[in-house]
Parts: sequence; C-alpha cells; structure tokens
Amino acid sequence: MSGTRIGMAMSGGVDSTVGATLLREQGYRVEGFFMLLPVTGLEEQIERVRGLAAQLEIPLHLVDLRTEFRRVIRYFVDAYRRGYTPNPCIRCNPEIKFGALRAAMRERGIGLMATGHYARIIRPAGGGGAALHRGLDPRKDQSYFLCRLPADLLERIRLPLGEWRKDQVYERADRLGLTGFAGQESQDVCFLAEGLSAFLRGQGLGEQAGEIVTADGRVLGGHNG
Repeated sequence: MSGTRIGMAMSGGVDSTVGATLLREQGYRVEGFFMLLPVTGLEEQIERVRGLAAQLEIPLHLVDLRTEFRRVIRYFVDAYRRGYTPNPCIRCNPEIKFGALRAAMRERGIGLMATGHYARIIRPAGGGGAALHRGLDPRKDQSYFLCRLPADLLERIRLPLGEWRKDQVYERADRLGLTGFAGQESQDVCFLAEGLSAFLRGQGLGEQAGEIVTADGRVLGGHNG
C-alpha cells in the first residue's frame, strides 16, 4: 500500500479527519474529497474542511453534488408525505457518497476510497471476498448505514476507524493538535440543521390534523399532525 493513492470522504468532522491521518500512517497517499450539498452552513463547512486539509497537508477536492443530492431530499419528503419514516443515509451512501463521490475520485485516477464510518470490512485470509462487519465500538457502530453496498465495492473501500472507539479518536485528535472537535458528533441527517419539523414545514408538509384509527377502523381520537 506504500504510496497508493486513496480518496478520503471528508466532512470537516473528527472522524474523517483522524481517519485521514491513520491512512497516511499506513502509507497511503491521502487526498481529501468534500461533497458540496444543498445544506445550511455550506460556506462555513468548506472553510473548515479546507483548514483541516491544509493542517494535514493533503490535497482537497470539492465535488458539487447538489443536483444529485436533491434526489435524496425528494425521497425523504415523499416518504413523509406518504406516511413512512425514511432513512436518507441508507439511500445516500450507495447513490451519492459511494456512487457519485467515488466516481469523482475515479475520474482523478484514484481507485480506493475511505470514509470515517465506524464499521469494518474483513477480507478472509483464505479468500471468499470482503464482508461488512460491525465496528468494534458498539455505541458507534455504523455498519447498518453501509448495508446496501455491494460486495465488489467493499473490496475498494477502507474504513480506518473500524477498530477504534470514539474516545480514542478524540484522544488522537488532541495529540495531533487538531482542535474544535470537543463534544462534536456527526449529524446523520445532514440537511436537518433547523430540525425535522421546520424542514417539513418548509417543504409544505406542515401540521395536518387527523383521526387516530385502529386497524379495524375504530376512531380512538384525534391528533394535530
């Protein structure tokens, strides 16, 4: 792996930042990739991730995926409109992060991709292909969010935090002099900075009163939506 180029999906958070340093220690030539998405505070995110990439002394590429990501938002809104509870990350990871973003890496001649997910990809010594496993930290395991990735893609993915606990990641950031991460946690639904209710109202899905009905049709009462 010495000198092998790898693209790190960077968010400006502690996980992807520390993950990039771990990959570099393993001998990879790390390049950061940041997704431009239609989210609140994008300019501040860009400024932060640029500063971190400069501190790590790695190249940074900005990839505009705002058009592609709006498909995820439409799925999210449509699901709520039909009365379902959506999981946008399950949709985003194979289509956007490991789809469109990875395509941008490949266009630059980079075949390997890494993220800061707390999950493991295990490659059996006797062959049989790569398999997705839970991260060692049960409180932070994110393997569920990667469950739709095909096995052939797992062969090209690296998850440097799979063997790490969150507290160890914070400690490593402190030792490296990487600041501003205290108490920071990733927000799974990245476009809900203003909260779910406010977002849905902005999409025309405000409170709508209705009846509470049992499966056999008995009306038990009402709700405000």
